[in-house]
Amino acid sequence: MKFQEFSSVRALLAKELSPVLLVIAREDYERAKIFEEIFAIAQKKGRFQFYKFSCEEVSRAILALSSGSLFAENPFVVIDTDRALKKEEEKSIAAYLKNPNARACLLLGAGEKKGFSLYEEIDARGVIFDLGGERAKDREKRLLQIVLSKCAALNKQMQPEAARLFFAKTGVDLAVVESELEKLFCFVGEKERIETGDVELITSFSDTRNLWDLAEDFVWKKKLIFSVDSSLFYPLLSAIRYQLELGLRFAAGEEKTNEPSFFYKKEEEKRKSAQERGCAFFKRFLRLLYTIDLLSKMQVSSVDLLFSYLHLKMFEKKG
Repeated sequence: MKFQEFSSVRALLAKELSPVLLVIAREDYERAKIFEEIFAIAQKKGRFQFYKFSCEEVSRAILALSSGSLFAENPFVVIDTDRALKKEEEKSIAAYLKNPNARACLLLGAGEKKGFSLYEEIDARGVIFDLGGERAKDREKRLLQIVLSKCAALNKQMQPEAARLFFAKTGVDLAVVESELEKLFCFVGEKERIETGDVELITSFSDTRNLWDLAEDFVWKKKLIFSVDSSLFYPLLSAIRYQLELGLRFAAGEEKTNEPSFFYKKEEEKRKSAQERGCAFFKRFLRLLYTIDLLSKMQVSSVDLLFSYLHLKMFEKKG
Protein backbone atom coordinates (compact mmCIF):
# COMPACT_ATOMS: atom_id res chain seq x y z
CA MET A 1 0.00 0.00 0.00
CA LYS A 2 1.23 3.46 -0.88
CA PHE A 3 0.50 6.69 1.02
CA GLN A 4 1.42 10.35 0.63
CA GLU A 5 0.08 11.52 4.00
CA PHE A 6 1.79 10.37 7.17
CA SER A 7 -1.45 10.59 9.16
CA SER A 8 -2.73 7.67 7.06
CA VAL A 9 0.47 5.71 7.67
CA ARG A 10 0.25 6.41 11.40
CA ALA A 11 -3.36 5.25 11.58
CA LEU A 12 -2.60 2.05 9.68
CA LEU A 13 0.50 1.15 11.72
CA ALA A 14 -1.30 1.91 14.97
CA LYS A 15 -3.68 -0.94 14.09
CA GLU A 16 -1.09 -3.35 12.72
CA LEU A 17 2.64 -2.86 12.27
CA SER A 18 3.76 -3.90 8.80
CA PRO A 19 6.90 -6.09 8.72
CA VAL A 20 8.16 -4.14 5.67
CA LEU A 21 8.05 -0.39 5.06
CA LEU A 22 9.64 2.01 2.59
CA VAL A 23 10.06 5.76 3.01
CA ILE A 24 10.77 7.90 -0.05
CA ALA A 25 11.91 11.42 0.86
CA ARG A 26 14.52 13.62 -0.77
CA GLU A 27 16.14 15.00 2.39
CA ASP A 28 18.21 12.74 4.65
CA TYR A 29 17.04 14.66 7.72
CA GLU A 30 13.39 14.26 6.81
CA ARG A 31 13.75 10.51 6.31
CA ALA A 32 15.47 10.27 9.69
CA LYS A 33 12.58 12.09 11.38
CA ILE A 34 10.06 9.78 9.71
CA PHE A 35 12.09 6.74 10.82
CA GLU A 36 11.97 8.13 14.33
CA GLU A 37 8.19 8.49 14.25
CA ILE A 38 7.66 4.99 12.89
CA PHE A 39 9.95 3.55 15.55
CA ALA A 40 7.94 5.36 18.23
CA ILE A 41 4.77 3.74 16.86
CA ALA A 42 6.49 0.34 16.88
CA GLN A 43 7.51 0.80 20.52
CA LYS A 44 3.85 1.10 21.45
CA LYS A 45 3.12 -2.21 19.72
CA GLY A 46 5.90 -4.20 21.38
CA ARG A 47 9.52 -4.29 22.54
CA PHE A 48 11.92 -3.51 19.70
CA GLN A 49 15.68 -3.25 19.40
CA PHE A 50 16.72 -0.53 16.95
CA TYR A 51 19.39 -1.22 14.32
CA LYS A 52 20.56 0.96 11.45
CA PHE A 53 22.62 -0.29 8.51
CA SER A 54 24.08 1.13 5.30
CA CYS A 55 23.79 -0.39 1.82
CA GLU A 56 27.13 -2.14 2.34
CA GLU A 57 25.74 -3.88 5.43
CA VAL A 58 22.65 -5.51 3.90
CA SER A 59 23.83 -9.03 4.84
CA ARG A 60 24.20 -7.95 8.48
CA ALA A 61 20.77 -6.31 8.36
CA ILE A 62 19.13 -9.51 7.11
CA LEU A 63 20.91 -11.48 9.84
CA ALA A 64 19.61 -9.03 12.48
CA LEU A 65 16.07 -9.35 11.09
CA SER A 66 16.24 -13.13 11.40
CA SER A 67 17.36 -13.00 15.01
CA GLY A 68 15.25 -12.64 18.13
CA SER A 69 13.30 -14.96 20.39
CA LEU A 70 10.10 -14.94 22.40
CA PHE A 71 11.94 -13.42 25.37
CA ALA A 72 14.10 -10.88 23.51
CA GLU A 73 13.36 -7.53 21.92
CA ASN A 74 12.17 -7.72 18.33
CA PRO A 75 14.54 -6.37 15.66
CA PHE A 76 13.63 -3.02 14.10
CA VAL A 77 16.04 -2.63 11.19
CA VAL A 78 16.59 0.49 9.10
CA ILE A 79 18.49 0.38 5.81
CA ASP A 80 18.78 3.94 4.54
CA THR A 81 20.11 3.81 0.99
CA ASP A 82 22.42 6.60 -0.12
CA ARG A 83 22.91 5.05 -3.55
CA ALA A 84 21.34 2.50 -5.88
CA LEU A 85 21.43 -1.02 -4.46
CA LYS A 86 23.81 -3.49 -6.07
CA LYS A 87 22.41 -6.70 -7.52
CA GLU A 88 23.55 -8.88 -4.62
CA GLU A 89 22.09 -6.42 -2.11
CA GLU A 90 18.78 -6.37 -4.00
CA LYS A 91 18.70 -10.17 -4.12
CA SER A 92 19.25 -10.45 -0.38
CA ILE A 93 16.44 -8.02 0.41
CA ALA A 94 14.13 -9.52 -2.23
CA ALA A 95 14.66 -12.99 -0.76
CA TYR A 96 13.80 -11.68 2.71
CA LEU A 97 10.64 -9.95 1.40
CA LYS A 98 9.25 -13.33 0.26
CA ASN A 99 9.19 -14.58 3.86
CA PRO A 100 9.73 -11.71 6.32
CA ASN A 101 10.00 -12.26 10.07
CA ALA A 102 6.51 -11.40 11.35
CA ARG A 103 7.93 -10.25 14.70
CA ALA A 104 10.50 -7.93 13.09
CA CYS A 105 10.24 -4.69 11.13
CA LEU A 106 12.34 -3.77 8.08
CA LEU A 107 12.28 -0.06 7.26
CA LEU A 108 13.93 0.95 4.00
CA GLY A 109 14.68 4.53 3.01
CA ALA A 110 15.52 6.15 -0.32
CA GLY A 111 15.81 9.65 -1.72
CA GLU A 112 13.67 8.89 -4.77
CA LYS A 113 11.64 6.15 -6.41
CA LYS A 114 13.72 6.18 -9.58
CA GLY A 115 16.31 3.43 -9.49
CA PHE A 116 14.76 1.70 -6.48
CA SER A 117 13.93 -1.63 -8.10
CA LEU A 118 12.17 -3.13 -5.07
CA TYR A 119 9.49 -0.41 -5.03
CA GLU A 120 6.71 -2.43 -6.67
CA GLU A 121 7.40 -5.54 -4.61
CA ILE A 122 7.26 -3.57 -1.36
CA ASP A 123 4.06 -1.86 -2.55
CA ALA A 124 2.51 -5.31 -2.91
CA ARG A 125 3.82 -6.74 0.36
CA GLY A 126 4.17 -3.81 2.74
CA VAL A 127 3.64 -0.08 3.28
CA ILE A 128 5.18 2.82 1.35
CA PHE A 129 5.22 6.46 2.43
CA ASP A 130 6.19 8.30 -0.75
CA LEU A 131 6.95 12.03 -0.73
CA GLY A 132 8.82 11.87 -4.03
CA GLY A 133 6.05 13.48 -6.08
CA GLU A 134 4.98 16.01 -3.47
CA ARG A 135 4.09 19.43 -4.91
CA ALA A 136 5.59 22.56 -3.37
CA LYS A 137 2.17 23.75 -2.17
CA ASP A 138 1.43 20.39 -0.53
CA ARG A 139 4.86 20.36 1.10
CA GLU A 140 4.35 23.77 2.67
CA LYS A 141 0.92 22.70 3.90
CA ARG A 142 2.42 19.54 5.46
CA LEU A 143 5.24 21.44 7.15
CA LEU A 144 2.74 24.02 8.41
CA GLN A 145 0.84 21.22 10.15
CA ILE A 146 4.08 20.05 11.76
CA VAL A 147 4.79 23.58 13.01
CA LEU A 148 1.26 24.09 14.34
CA SER A 149 1.25 20.71 16.11
CA LYS A 150 4.57 21.54 17.80
CA CYS A 151 3.12 24.89 18.87
CA ALA A 152 0.00 23.20 20.23
CA ALA A 153 2.12 20.72 22.20
CA LEU A 154 3.59 23.71 24.05
CA ASN A 155 0.20 25.43 24.40
CA LYS A 156 1.19 28.11 21.90
CA GLN A 157 -0.59 29.58 18.91
CA MET A 158 1.06 31.06 15.82
CA GLN A 159 -0.83 33.83 14.07
CA PRO A 160 -1.52 33.18 10.35
CA GLU A 161 0.53 36.26 9.40
CA ALA A 162 3.40 35.03 11.57
CA ALA A 163 3.23 31.58 9.94
CA ARG A 164 3.38 33.08 6.45
CA LEU A 165 6.37 35.22 7.42
CA PHE A 166 8.02 32.24 9.12
CA PHE A 167 7.94 30.13 5.94
CA ALA A 168 8.92 33.11 3.79
CA LYS A 169 12.12 33.27 5.84
CA THR A 170 12.83 29.56 6.39
CA GLY A 171 11.70 28.01 3.13
CA VAL A 172 10.45 24.41 3.16
CA ASP A 173 13.52 22.50 4.29
CA LEU A 174 12.38 20.53 7.36
CA ALA A 175 15.74 20.76 9.11
CA VAL A 176 15.75 24.55 8.77
CA VAL A 177 12.09 24.83 9.77
CA GLU A 178 12.59 22.79 12.96
CA SER A 179 15.81 24.61 13.84
CA GLU A 180 14.20 28.04 13.43
CA LEU A 181 11.10 26.93 15.31
CA GLU A 182 13.23 25.82 18.26
CA LYS A 183 14.87 29.24 18.31
CA LEU A 184 11.46 30.90 18.17
CA PHE A 185 10.22 28.88 21.14
CA CYS A 186 13.35 29.82 23.05
CA PHE A 187 12.83 33.54 22.44
CA VAL A 188 9.12 33.73 23.17
CA GLY A 189 9.52 31.80 26.42
CA GLU A 190 6.20 31.49 28.27
CA LYS A 191 4.38 33.69 25.78
CA GLU A 192 1.45 31.76 24.29
CA ARG A 193 0.84 33.83 21.16
CA ILE A 194 3.55 33.92 18.48
CA GLU A 195 3.33 37.09 16.38
CA THR A 196 5.10 38.50 13.34
CA GLY A 197 7.38 40.58 15.55
CA ASP A 198 8.68 37.42 17.21
CA VAL A 199 9.44 35.84 13.84
CA GLU A 200 11.24 38.98 12.68
CA LEU A 201 13.39 38.98 15.80
CA ILE A 202 15.13 35.65 15.23
CA THR A 203 16.26 36.42 11.67
CA SER A 204 16.62 40.19 11.54
CA PHE A 205 20.05 40.50 13.10
CA SER A 206 21.81 40.40 9.71
CA ASP A 207 21.60 38.68 6.35
CA THR A 208 23.80 35.75 7.25
CA ARG A 209 23.93 35.70 11.06
CA ASN A 210 21.28 35.64 13.75
CA LEU A 211 21.19 35.66 17.51
CA TRP A 212 21.03 31.90 17.77
CA ASP A 213 24.25 31.53 15.78
CA LEU A 214 25.97 34.08 18.00
CA ALA A 215 24.88 32.25 21.15
CA GLU A 216 26.07 28.89 19.80
CA ASP A 217 29.45 30.29 18.77
CA PHE A 218 29.87 32.04 22.12
CA VAL A 219 29.19 28.95 24.23
CA TRP A 220 30.67 26.20 22.09
CA LYS A 221 33.40 27.95 20.07
CA LYS A 222 34.40 30.63 22.62
CA LYS A 223 33.86 33.42 20.07
CA LEU A 224 33.56 36.92 21.50
CA ILE A 225 30.39 38.88 20.69
CA PHE A 226 30.80 42.37 19.22
CA SER A 227 28.45 45.17 18.17
CA VAL A 228 25.12 43.86 19.41
CA ASP A 229 22.26 46.32 19.34
CA SER A 230 21.05 47.04 22.88
CA SER A 231 17.49 46.07 21.92
CA LEU A 232 18.73 42.53 21.22
CA PHE A 233 20.63 42.11 24.49
CA TYR A 234 17.97 40.17 26.41
CA PRO A 235 16.95 37.88 23.50
CA LEU A 236 20.64 37.05 23.01
CA LEU A 237 21.03 36.42 26.74
CA SER A 238 18.06 34.07 26.52
CA ALA A 239 19.64 32.20 23.61
CA ILE A 240 22.93 31.83 25.53
CA ARG A 241 21.03 30.56 28.56
CA TYR A 242 19.35 27.93 26.39
CA GLN A 243 22.73 26.69 25.11
CA LEU A 244 24.08 26.52 28.66
CA GLU A 245 21.10 24.57 29.94
CA LEU A 246 21.46 22.20 26.99
CA GLY A 247 25.15 21.79 27.80
CA LEU A 248 24.35 21.05 31.44
CA ARG A 249 21.91 18.33 30.41
CA PHE A 250 24.47 16.83 28.04
CA ALA A 251 27.19 16.98 30.71
CA ALA A 252 24.90 15.26 33.22
CA GLY A 253 24.00 12.58 30.70
CA GLU A 254 20.30 13.35 30.95
CA GLU A 255 19.81 13.28 27.17
CA LYS A 256 20.87 9.64 26.90
CA THR A 257 17.95 7.26 26.29
CA ASN A 258 17.36 3.90 24.63
CA GLU A 259 15.60 5.62 21.76
CA PRO A 260 17.42 5.88 18.41
CA SER A 261 19.41 9.08 18.02
CA PHE A 262 19.08 11.01 14.77
CA PHE A 263 21.01 14.02 16.09
CA TYR A 264 22.96 16.26 13.75
CA LYS A 265 26.71 15.95 13.92
CA LYS A 266 26.71 19.42 15.51
CA GLU A 267 24.66 18.14 18.42
CA GLU A 268 26.93 15.15 18.92
CA GLU A 269 29.89 17.54 19.01
CA LYS A 270 28.08 19.60 21.64
CA ARG A 271 27.48 16.49 23.73
CA LYS A 272 31.16 15.51 23.60
CA SER A 273 32.29 19.04 24.43
CA ALA A 274 29.81 19.29 27.32
CA GLN A 275 30.98 16.03 28.84
CA GLU A 276 34.60 17.18 28.59
CA ARG A 277 33.79 20.48 30.32
CA GLY A 278 31.62 18.92 33.01
CA CYS A 279 28.54 20.08 34.91
CA ALA A 280 30.49 22.53 37.10
CA PHE A 281 31.46 24.60 34.06
CA PHE A 282 27.88 25.10 32.91
CA LYS A 283 26.58 25.78 36.42
CA ARG A 284 29.24 28.46 36.88
CA PHE A 285 28.41 29.91 33.48
CA LEU A 286 24.70 30.10 34.35
CA ARG A 287 25.49 31.90 37.63
CA LEU A 288 27.62 34.38 35.72
CA LEU A 289 24.82 34.92 33.24
CA TYR A 290 22.56 35.87 36.13
CA THR A 291 25.20 38.37 37.30
CA ILE A 292 25.42 39.88 33.81
CA ASP A 293 21.64 40.23 33.76
CA LEU A 294 21.74 42.10 37.09
CA LEU A 295 24.58 44.38 35.96
CA SER A 296 22.65 45.33 32.83
CA LYS A 297 19.75 46.51 34.96
CA MET A 298 21.80 48.29 37.61
CA GLN A 299 24.81 50.17 36.35
CA VAL A 300 26.44 48.90 33.15
CA SER A 301 24.81 49.98 29.91
CA SER A 302 27.46 48.88 27.40
CA VAL A 303 26.31 45.61 25.84
CA ASP A 304 29.73 44.89 24.31
CA LEU A 305 31.38 45.42 27.70
CA LEU A 306 29.00 43.03 29.41
CA PHE A 307 29.62 40.25 26.91
CA SER A 308 33.38 40.87 27.01
CA TYR A 309 33.29 40.52 30.79
CA LEU A 310 31.29 37.30 30.52
CA HIS A 311 33.70 35.89 27.93
CA LEU A 312 36.72 36.78 30.07
CA LYS A 313 35.29 35.17 33.20
CA MET A 314 34.21 32.01 31.43
CA PHE A 315 37.21 31.29 29.27
CA GLU A 316 40.11 32.82 31.18
CA LYS A 317 42.90 30.36 31.78
CA LYS A 318 43.44 29.45 35.37
CA GLY A 319 46.95 30.13 36.48
